[in-house]
Amino acid sequence: MENKKFISPAGFGIAVISFSLPWAGIQCSGQTLERYSGVQLSNRFPVLWIVLAIAVFLTVAFFYFNSTKKLYERKDLFSWGGIIAIGTIVVSYVYAESSGIDFMGEKIPLKEVGFRFEFGIIPEIVGLIAGIIGVSFFSEGKGLPPGKE
Repeated sequence: MENKKFISPAGFGIAVISFSLPWAGIQCSGQTLERYSGVQLSNRFPVLWIVLAIAVFLTVAFFYFNSTKKLYERKDLFSWGGIIAIGTIVVSYVYAESSGIDFMGEKIPLKEVGFRFEFGIIPEIVGLIAGIIGVSFFSEGKGLPPGKE
């Protein structure tokens, strides 16, 4: 398939869309009390805005570098961008796990409030991974698929 390189912008595009889906939830007695999207979590943990910024930037950058036929030369940008975005999510979770969340002026550990990941985090992570994997299909010196230049 000649257009495998489009896996990368598709993955980062999925990550952009998934940012608005529920990433985390709070449960009590098996019932979900609250769900938080990537946007809502970013309001509590502003560093998460980096994930959205990277996903948007890399989606747009793909089409720019593809049109200038410099996509292969910039493949490290896409790889590192995806890795940084995933790392930001992981570090934010570890921070939240260690510091807890504010509830009525008290810090409460995540496990005590019934924290759980929601379905939106899955396409976010999968999209970022697909964006990284898609880099392996970038062809040197070619903006268009072979035979279409």
